[in-house]
Amino acid sequence: MNQPRSSVVDEQLYPLMFGATPVDCQALVQDLLVLPADAANTRATALGLRWGFPNNYTFSKHLAEQLVWQHHKHGLPAAIVRPSLVCSVAYDPIPGYIGNWAGPIGAAAALAIGFYHSLGCVSSQPLHVWDCMPADMVANAILATAAAVTAGRSSSIASKAATAAAKTGQPTETSSSSEDQQMLIVHSSSSSTYPLTLMEGWNYAVEFVQVHKPKFRLSWVKLPKMTASFQPNPKIVHRERRWTAFKVRLACCLLKLFGLRRAAARLASGFDALCVYGTSKTDKDLAFSAHALQLLEQQLPADEQQQYRLVMRPGMPRPNAAAVGSTAGEFSSKHLQAGSAAQVEAAEPLLTEQQQQQPKGVLTWRRYYHSQLAAVYSMLFRSSAPRVACGADGVIVEHDFVSVK
Repeated sequence: MNQPRSSVVDEQLYPLMFGATPVDCQALVQDLLVLPADAANTRATALGLRWGFPNNYTFSKHLAEQLVWQHHKHGLPAAIVRPSLVCSVAYDPIPGYIGNWAGPIGAAAALAIGFYHSLGCVSSQPLHVWDCMPADMVANAILATAAAVTAGRSSSIASKAATAAAKTGQPTETSSSSEDQQMLIVHSSSSSTYPLTLMEGWNYAVEFVQVHKPKFRLSWVKLPKMTASFQPNPKIVHRERRWTAFKVRLACCLLKLFGLRRAAARLASGFDALCVYGTSKTDKDLAFSAHALQLLEQQLPADEQQQYRLVMRPGMPRPNAAAVGSTAGEFSSKHLQAGSAAQVEAAEPLLTEQQQQQPKGVLTWRRYYHSQLAAVYSMLFRSSAPRVACGADGVIVEHDFVSVK
């Protein structure tokens, strides 16, 4: 996260420097540990900002990597997996499943309940990469990396990944030495295999919210679609956040009056997280190379490549239709959620036409995001969104999420 904006991050270690001197990260960590908490936080913040880290969270992860490498040099079998933004499950055990409100899940919930009530709340560029990765693929990457270390193949995969990076212009001049490449570093990410822009993710979420009206929102203003020409305005973002903060405080007070203190605490902490991480500082537009991830995939037998998917890419099959219910071709008007019988009648041929135009059984980012939003609704509102639904404007929304109690 401390690399230049819109750059490529390779699967390697990037050393920290005091001028022309490499930093002994173990000594630095020990120095921070002996300081009082406030002083340690101040020093970590100051050093992190000098090295380009947007917050202490990303700085601490970098230090942890350096410590792992130090132990690896002394004979500890180890590898590093760097997940990007971990999102809902794509396949197993349940498509769309989410287990917490961290990261993009919290952002989706924020949009659903009205924290984001206009484009003025958005602080990121529309064409920047929103590097998301399904949770099950991240878990598969961790298992595959551990298996490679256990089988003694990690150094070979790391060496081949470094060779592939060199052919594409990486590593950069700020990278670590070739000796460091003997420790396997894997990016479980999608920016180099199936990139998604913030504009697309925003618009997919808006589609879902407009078709499936939330039971509760802090704002009932219709959310606009984002275009490539949109430019965030820091002053407007600050003003809109202050207005949202007032509504959040009011909602928390009402929740507490009804005895829902835990819900009030979750609402408040969710807004605090949005203010910390939803800033232009974290909008780095980085592309994470995936050479080692794809080499790991090639090491798997063909049947395991289908069972333990590692790489997010175009043309992937949808989750097993038998496991998630009706397929795209099995349509009936009972699956539609529409405002009137006329809309149902109008939507049925429209859905059939859209299905004929699209490849059957393909998992797109759009369908994945709609499944994720369906899971968010299940957690937020304790309700199930229809598998297939149609908005008043004829937009068809389909998802694969299955609610399991």
